[in-house]
Amino acid sequence: MRVIVVGGGIAGVATAYWLYRQGIQVSLVERHATVAQEATLGHSGLVLPGPLDAGVHPGSLPGISGAHRGGLLSTLFRSSIHADQHDLAMRTAGQQLAHFALQYLRLKPLIAFAKSTLDEMQSHHAIAYEKQSGALHLFRKPEALQCAKEALLLLTQQRYPHRLLTMDDCLTLEPALSHESFAGGILMPDVQSANCPLFAKQLKRILVEGGVQLFLEHEAINIQIEETGVHVACLPRKAESVSAIAPCTETLVADAVVLASGAGSQALLERAGVQLPLHLVRCSALTAPIADEEAAPQSALIDTIEQTTLMRAGRRMRFASAPAIFKKLCKTEQQRKCQEAIFDKMKQTALGWVPGAVRLSAAHHQDHIRLLSQDGLPIVGCCRDRLFVNMAHGSAGWALACGSARFLAQLISDHKPALDDDMSAMLSPGRFT
Repeated sequence: MRVIVVGGGIAGVATAYWLYRQGIQVSLVERHATVAQEATLGHSGLVLPGPLDAGVHPGSLPGISGAHRGGLLSTLFRSSIHADQHDLAMRTAGQQLAHFALQYLRLKPLIAFAKSTLDEMQSHHAIAYEKQSGALHLFRKPEALQCAKEALLLLTQQRYPHRLLTMDDCLTLEPALSHESFAGGILMPDVQSANCPLFAKQLKRILVEGGVQLFLEHEAINIQIEETGVHVACLPRKAESVSAIAPCTETLVADAVVLASGAGSQALLERAGVQLPLHLVRCSALTAPIADEEAAPQSALIDTIEQTTLMRAGRRMRFASAPAIFKKLCKTEQQRKCQEAIFDKMKQTALGWVPGAVRLSAAHHQDHIRLLSQDGLPIVGCCRDRLFVNMAHGSAGWALACGSARFLAQLISDHKPALDDDMSAMLSPGRFT
């Protein structure tokens, strides 16, 4: 059996890996010169979603509620936002913690499967990807910590390991934190963070060594599904300037195709006659070299008001912000100014929590597009005959992408899926029809 995987982010590389592990002949198509160059490159680093992760409730858009507090995303509620996206954001802002609990419970089988899948991949190949444990949710104001009582109740009900910490407790745990007064935090010792792009690139090495065909600098532009197989038309990036009228395309032929190219999948799905309720959001990340080891935190830090994640990545620190919604995702002047404001806010957050830890003058800015499903859950499974998808895993879901990849490879190879029928139906694209 031959399968083409479109997309070289974590979802695409993991899907190619597990298909290869099932003995399937795999071709991977990626438009960049290597893998992990877009959403994966700007990933927050959180390996799996937890009960309080805003990425696991319906219509999830982390940090949108900050808009109503004059926080990071207050600039996003402008007339440029499309009406249905504005409604989505407003509905999200009103979600209660009950939705977190419901969605987390629904995702728990996939989360457990994803964790075991990631552990198996790591142990099988001895992959090192800068993994560390512990996440500290920080609260600047006492009233914010007071509002966290519901969150603590939820964590207790879910029997999720956690500790409520005072400011002094936080400083004992993380001496690098600023001594400027803040209310306290919630420590989740089992939450893991790691270097997602590094993991994806090591999977690429394994694929190359295993004989998987990589079509780098090739962009999939059309999918044609026949009774006998699928034809994927690819445009070599180097050929784009050869002829604007009749570009030189290559056609790959296989028995099935998996779309795992994130935001790039939407146009391909539409050309294949598949409509899914997807939202495109723009995410921002900032990576800066560590200037002072003693001033850099050991745990992942999450600013609960600004919805910014701060974490180590080797000799660097990564800062990731909440998504921003726009009517159009082209680079308008208004969006450019908004992105600059988001980057500036992330820098202020870094200076506020870990002053002197990083060299912000040498910071590298990343701006990427991410897919979000209507119900906030991943979309994994068969869209139509021979056409499969693995997408929309959220800002804290790169292990989910790996677990979903393994599950999808089982479906395609007709092996008994590790996830039950209820979980399969919950992830299936068919749930939207």
